[in-house]
Amino acid sequence: MTDRPHLLKNIRYQNGKTKDLQQILEEEVTRNTDGLGRYSKQLEILNQANVMINSAREVSSILRITAMAALELWKSDGGAAGIVDDGQLLFQDLYWKGEHHAGQFRCNILPELNNMTRFMRVLGCDDDHKKDNRCFPNVIEGEIKERLAIPIYDRQLRVNACLLLFNPDRSFFERTLIDNPMPGLIASTATALDNTRNINELKETERELQTSIKEKALLLKEVHHRVKNNLQAIVGLLDTHLGAIQDTRDKEIFLKGQSLAMGMARIHELLYSTENYAKVDFTVYTRELTNSILNLYPGMGDRVKVEYSLDELFLNTDTAIPVSLIMNELITNAMIHAFPHGRKGTISISMKQVEKGGFMIEIKDDGVGVPDPAGTADSNTLGLSLVSTLIENLNGSIKVKVNGGTCITLCFKEYFECEDLGLG
Repeated sequence: MTDRPHLLKNIRYQNGKTKDLQQILEEEVTRNTDGLGRYSKQLEILNQANVMINSAREVSSILRITAMAALELWKSDGGAAGIVDDGQLLFQDLYWKGEHHAGQFRCNILPELNNMTRFMRVLGCDDDHKKDNRCFPNVIEGEIKERLAIPIYDRQLRVNACLLLFNPDRSFFERTLIDNPMPGLIASTATALDNTRNINELKETERELQTSIKEKALLLKEVHHRVKNNLQAIVGLLDTHLGAIQDTRDKEIFLKGQSLAMGMARIHELLYSTENYAKVDFTVYTRELTNSILNLYPGMGDRVKVEYSLDELFLNTDTAIPVSLIMNELITNAMIHAFPHGRKGTISISMKQVEKGGFMIEIKDDGVGVPDPAGTADSNTLGLSLVSTLIENLNGSIKVKVNGGTCITLCFKEYFECEDLGLG
C-alpha cells in the first residue's frame, strides 16, 4: 500500500512542471498491482513447495524441491541445496541457467556458515574456492561471482543443511523479512529434514530390533530343539533298560518315566516347529499325548477307545508343561488301573475355556472305578504326589468322582513363573 510521504515525494516539480495528480495515482496503482501480483505468485510457489516438501520422505527429494523453489523465487543464475555430511556440505543436484546437473559435489563452506551473523549473507567466491576442484567441478567454470548462503538449522540450532544461490538478483535484498518468502521456505525445509531424520532413526531402530528378535527367536528355537533331543535321548536310555526289568511294578515305573519324558519332548517340539514360541496348541498336544501313551502299552489301543471334546486351547509354556505332566499321569492311570485283565472301555477327554480366563479339563473313564486316583493327601505313590504338587503350584483345583467309573476334573488359570519371582 502506498503511504502518504511516498505520494507527497512524487508530487514535485519535474523539469519545472508539476506532475498531474491523476497520473501519479495511476502510476502508484500500477506499481502496487504489479507488486501484489508478484507477491501472489511467490505465495503460490511457496505453498506448492511446502506441500511437496512435507510429502517427501527422502533427504535428496526435500533438498531438490527447496533448490528449485528458491530459484523460482529469487531469480538467480543457479543454485544448489546440500546436507552436512562428514563435516562438509554434500550437494547432489546443481541447477545452472536452466540446466540440471546431477552428481555429488562437496563445498567447504561450512566454517563460513557457522560464523554467519545474519540469516542470509552473500559470500564472495575467493580464489581458493574457485581452485577447489571438488566444488561443482567442470560445471560453472568460474562464472560464480557471488553466493547467497542460507543455512538450514536443526532443532539443536546446528547447521544441518544449506541453500546456495549463485549470482542472486540484488533486488531481493531490499525486501524486509516480512515481504521475503525465503524464511518460510527454509523453515519448511528445516522441519521436513528433522522429521525425515527422526523417521530414518526410528526405522533403523526398528530394523535393529527386528534383527535382534529374529536372532533371539532362532536361539530359542535351537534351545527347544536341543531340549527335545535330550529328552528323547532319555526315552531311548529307559527303553534300553526296559527289557532287563522283570518285575511288573518296576516296568510300570519305567514306562511312566518314558511317557513323561516323551510328553515334555513333544511340548518342546511343538514350540520350535511353529512361529509362536510362547504358546502351545494344547488341543493338538492332547491327542498326540494320548496316542503316545497308547503306543507304550502293547494291545492297549485295541481295548481302550479314546473320545475327545476339545475346544481350541493355547497355553503358555509355564502352564503347558505342568498340565502335560498331570494329564500324562491321569491318562496313564486310567489306562492301567481302570481296565485291568484285558477289560475294554472308553476314556473321554474334554477341554474348554471357562469364565474369567480359566480352563477346565475333564478325564473320564467307564472302568472299574479307581479309589483316590488323583493322589490325595494320604497317597504315597510318586506319580500321584506329583499331581497334587503340580495342581497346587498352578493354584488350581481337582475334583474326583467315582461312580461306576472315574471322572477327574481339573480347573486352573494360566500360570507365569515371573509372577512368583516378582517380575510379572
